[in-house]
Amino acid sequence: MRALLASLLFLLMVPLLAGWFQRAWSPAAPVRPSLKVTDLMAGGEGFSNPKPGRRFRFPEDHGPHDDFLSEWWYFTGNLEEFGYELTLFRQATEKPVDRLIPRTSAWASKHSMMGHFAISDVRSGKFHRFERLSRAAVGLAGATPRSVWVEDWKIDLSTSAFHVKAAAEGCMLDLSMKPLKAPVLQGEDGYSRKGDRPEQSSYYYSLTRLETQGVVQVPSGRHSVRGTSWMDREWSTQPLGKEMAGWDWFALQLDDGCELMFYQLRDKQGRSVQWSAGSWVSADGKVTRLKRDDLKLEVTGHWRSPVDGAEYPAGWKIGVQGRELVVKPRLSDQEMTGAVRYWEGAVEVSSGGRGYVEMVGYSR
Repeated sequence: MRALLASLLFLLMVPLLAGWFQRAWSPAAPVRPSLKVTDLMAGGEGFSNPKPGRRFRFPEDHGPHDDFLSEWWYFTGNLEEFGYELTLFRQATEKPVDRLIPRTSAWASKHSMMGHFAISDVRSGKFHRFERLSRAAVGLAGATPRSVWVEDWKIDLSTSAFHVKAAAEGCMLDLSMKPLKAPVLQGEDGYSRKGDRPEQSSYYYSLTRLETQGVVQVPSGRHSVRGTSWMDREWSTQPLGKEMAGWDWFALQLDDGCELMFYQLRDKQGRSVQWSAGSWVSADGKVTRLKRDDLKLEVTGHWRSPVDGAEYPAGWKIGVQGRELVVKPRLSDQEMTGAVRYWEGAVEVSSGGRGYVEMVGYSR
């Protein structure tokens, strides 16, 4: 789902990159959005679209896919008393055919890059959030088969291990992780439909359980941590249809070794649509595909944003695979308040487990 968010963010941001590409955003200088998520949706003429039957290759697919309009590398995790997010986005700024024309300036860029970095300090009840914009030129940002970076925020990629590092305003991540399960190809063997038209889709896979250790720093101190992370990779060209208002995305890691990924796509009346889907991964790695009616989702509470009064769900009961999972945020306020506002935060499962939830399309 985050590839869709990347497209929306960049459609707003690309015209501003000339003045912002070296500026990091923090709560001290928020960017106020003036457009709805659905107002920012547009396709990418001249780019590739996902099709069924693709053969995924690793570690090659950890690297960039420049023939698609947008993609992202997404890491979240729960590390003892901290949750974290580090997401790096790539967005093409010129069509593939235009790249055949030589450009002599060292500052010329075919792609723009963006990073979102957040730490949820559960112990102190504080949420630290940052946003960074840059261009893929003169080493400022970029993506290769082995690494992705936006200035000094960086993700190192390989078959057997990953390393993420980011720092801003007294906060820092420096984490190493290794997969405990094979990649999960979401949707139809990695082809994930999001709408009525075939091109309203993405290529999508997840690493649902990453053993993680390293260092987290917040303004109050530096901590050695251990825990589990989740990696999502998605690339696409076409976003959702205009009839959609947003989505709710769940990535849960249960203490018994199972994982749940599910995204609920919502129309403008707040109803779940037929393309909502997900997967259940058993402790031994067996994957069960989930359609909308395979899961029952009930909201049990709400939280109101102090920024614009938007009301987000803040508690859920999820009925799936014969279980009832009771989920609640580890912190109430985990709202990202950058160029497009959304809620992305650490959650816990009362029966044993933790994870992350993303909610888009609630902001006013």
